[in-house]
Order: sequence, then C-alpha cells, then structure tokens
Amino acid sequence: MQVMLPDSSIVDLNENSRLEYPVQFAANERVVNFEGEAFFTVQRNEKKQFSILTESTEIAVLGTSFNLRARPEEKNTVLFVNSGKVAFRELTATKEEDENARILVAGESALFSEESGFEDVSANENDLFWKNKSLVFEGEKLREVVRLLELNYQVSIEFSTKRLGNCRLTATFEDKSIEEVLEVIALTQGLELEDTPKGYKLIGEGCE
Repeated sequence: MQVMLPDSSIVDLNENSRLEYPVQFAANERVVNFEGEAFFTVQRNEKKQFSILTESTEIAVLGTSFNLRARPEEKNTVLFVNSGKVAFRELTATKEEDENARILVAGESALFSEESGFEDVSANENDLFWKNKSLVFEGEKLREVVRLLELNYQVSIEFSTKRLGNCRLTATFEDKSIEEVLEVIALTQGLELEDTPKGYKLIGEGCE
C-alpha cells in the first residue's frame, strides 16, 4: 500500500503496518508515528525536519529514502538507508545520549534494541524483498537462505538433515513464487523437494 503524506513524501507500507500522520504538518516540523515495516521516500525540506517515532526510537531526516522495520513482536528496530543521511536515536535519549545518535548514510544499516542498544548490521538488499520482489544470494548458506524464504513467503521449510544448512547458494530470483525458488534450489543442489502438511522439505546429504 502506498501513502502520500501532506508534504508529498511517499511511504510504501508492508502488510500489518500502521502509520499515523496529521492532515497538515506543523509549520516547523514533520512528525509521524509508525509501527511495522515501510520504505520512506522523504521530500527534502531543510527548514522542516521529518521525524518518525516508533515505540522506542526516533528517525530524523531532511530528505532521503530508507527502509524501516519496527515490529513490536521482534523487539528491535532495523533501519537501512537507501539514499541520503539519517539520524537514528533512542526515543527517550537524554541530551548527552542524543549527541551519540547513529548517523547513517546510503548503504548503511543499524539495529536498535532496548536490551543492547545500537549495533551496526550488514546492509542486505534482500530486506527489501517485500517491496521489489527480488532476492540475490552470493555464496549464501542454505540455512540463511531458508530463514529469509520463511520470513518473506510465510512458509515452513525443513531440512532432512542439519548438514544441508551448510551448503551454499548463488542465485538471483525476480518475482518468483516459493515453489519456483525451491525447485531451483533443489535442482542446483542435487536435492529432492517434498511437500509437507506445514510447507516443504528439502532432502539430501548436506555439506561439511
């Protein structure tokens, strides 16, 4: 679902996401409340900062594009900057803590959790699968491949042996169904693919 804000900024919302914003922004700031996952393309306005408030963080920008995931059940907030520069800070930060806000630029990603604070994470374009329907794997272990497939396609995928998770995959998928993706994996890895009551099962000997 795509939403245009009063300042013409665009927000592409993933499923089960909630965005609250005023009919008209205030004279000196642009503030929205957010929960879920979305890709923001913010119109540049150096006189009016754009701020997104989640349950535990604030993301402040002038004009940029980025992906934000802040789902309460995941207990963390993940920010990936696609273009521009973004300030990423804890919502309840003191003045001293606020000076240590993470400043992220294009291609950078960070995670915040209330338990461990901020940490840098590897930027992964596959995090935008929900938006562009593209997955790219370069020597990725099947364990991580399956984790991403289960997350994005909402299915259950089993291994006949844990050793399968050590095998590596290099492949690109553009707007493919889960069946098409798994068939390619099975073919390239010399595996069998089996339907199960809960989803799918990959069968093979595995890798060291």
